[in-house]
Amino acid sequence: VPDDASTVMVAGPQQDLTVQEKEKLMVYMENGGNTIFMFDPLENNALMPNFEEFLSKFNIGLGYDVIFEMASDRSAYGQPYIFMPKVEDNTVNSNLDPDKFNMTMVYARSIPILKNQKEWITNYPLLTTSSEALGKALKEGEEDAQGPLNVAVAAENKGNTKASKTVVIGNAFFATDDGRD
Repeated sequence: VPDDASTVMVAGPQQDLTVQEKEKLMVYMENGGNTIFMFDPLENNALMPNFEEFLSKFNIGLGYDVIFEMASDRSAYGQPYIFMPKVEDNTVNSNLDPDKFNMTMVYARSIPILKNQKEWITNYPLLTTSSEALGKALKEGEEDAQGPLNVAVAAENKGNTKASKTVVIGNAFFATDDGRD
């Protein structure tokens, strides 16, 4: 991590962080660094325990699923894996007008907020599905997640030397040239 980095972005990782990469990111965050992660569902359903451990410091998890939005007014083109997430009303999204914000997600995964809340961690759901959505488990035998599901979550951790922030999005495709068409 460069000394002058204000934000580190990881877009569409195909494999887990190494232990050394995770440790370097943790030191960076403990000293007030900021991160953005964009995770697509992986075809091989590779587990990412080092990413999970890192994100748990922000009370955020990774869903090993693909979101299917079953609400007809939220899915696009009759395809439930192409959907329009809802913009949540919070201080992070305060500059966005939900009536004018249009975004389509294709093949996204859920980003759960973990249940081990800490007083020094604040989580903000940014984009969510309807209650009719399903997070279809990618691993056979695993249970599907029931909506509403988080598609993007922001968090602030004030429990280190300096406060740090992260944003985790369950899709990287939307940020590519193909995803903007």
